[in-house]
Amino acid sequence: MILLSGKTLEQGSQFSLEPVEVITATIDLEEIRSYRSSISRNVQAAQQADSTRVEWDIRLSQKELHILDPMTEIWMGTSVYLWQYLVRTSSPGFFLSLSGGLDSSTVALFVYGMPKVVLKSIEAGSKTTLADLRRVTGMDTLVPKTPEEIVGLFANHMLYLYHQAVQASMAIINEALHFTLKYAVEGGTRSENLALQNIQARSRITTQYMLAQLVTTASQSPRAGSPLLGLASGNVDENLRGYYTKYDASSGDLAPLGSISKNNAKLFQSWAMKAWDLPILEELLTATPSAEPLPLPAGVQDDESESEMGLMYTELSTFGILRKMAEKVMHFFRNYAINRHNATITTPSVHMSAYNPDDNRHDLRPFLYNVNWPFQFNKIRAHAEHLQNMMSK
Repeated sequence: MILLSGKTLEQGSQFSLEPVEVITATIDLEEIRSYRSSISRNVQAAQQADSTRVEWDIRLSQKELHILDPMTEIWMGTSVYLWQYLVRTSSPGFFLSLSGGLDSSTVALFVYGMPKVVLKSIEAGSKTTLADLRRVTGMDTLVPKTPEEIVGLFANHMLYLYHQAVQASMAIINEALHFTLKYAVEGGTRSENLALQNIQARSRITTQYMLAQLVTTASQSPRAGSPLLGLASGNVDENLRGYYTKYDASSGDLAPLGSISKNNAKLFQSWAMKAWDLPILEELLTATPSAEPLPLPAGVQDDESESEMGLMYTELSTFGILRKMAEKVMHFFRNYAINRHNATITTPSVHMSAYNPDDNRHDLRPFLYNVNWPFQFNKIRAHAEHLQNMMSK
């Protein structure tokens, strides 16, 4: 962006796939001198000799400032982020475990949106983007005509059940501890119930990396032998709350959703449904969220609501920005302190929010706290009691 005396003369692309972008603008040196002379401490600037003027019938700058709307920013930002990872690691594509929920489907949408930005760059004449696309796909003569053509090069859907991996883990526990795990609905403890769900979550990530390593070899693609990049699907609300399992779907090589809240993920899906004509997204937006599968006797799952976390996603988004209220605040920060250490292995994410808890990169706060927060919680209780007394008068 080029600014002159508080005015915008030229603005570069907010998001671009080009390694370097150059912008130009016409600058009136007399205007600079006049502006400086209006400030008392820079009166000397007015005493300098005039510059020679050359009239040229051409305009090099624009005056209007163009700012993208938030949903377009999410689309463009994640697209550039995914493309840069793909190109700079020379990877042939991405691998994503789709659970059918909002988070993983939103990440899939980000990948779906990336080729639109890539094709737009190619159509604008970028030889660099076309060369990069040919290199990562291994197709030296590729000239894509539609975004769907690019998506087709990366899309390879597989359906697999990892119950055998889960059963193998349970067999190891049985042999090592002489103990059989049970779900809560089967008479097991809360610890057993959580352990069984974590086994499922971690079995998925190990299976994902194994398949990502071998899929190009098995499919005999032009880049056979090259591993795919694993995409994590954790969102910023769960990272703040600590509501995730280490080395599960929240882990991977990169996390496109890692600094985006659940509410913004829903808003993005609503935007994409209309902007990209994807009516199937209505099913995802209205589906009941759940964490790991429980046995059928458990009934309809509502794992990710207040019954499990003690906080709604709308409240988590509010905490991410404001982090205020009383009992809810103490509940949030107690869990935050307990689970903050998990953030030390958080998968790198695109930096899309000011409250991104991406450890060691954007969030430099400690990862070990006194979970009872005695000074802070006593202040909160005292203030809440004071407000209650004022309201009762």
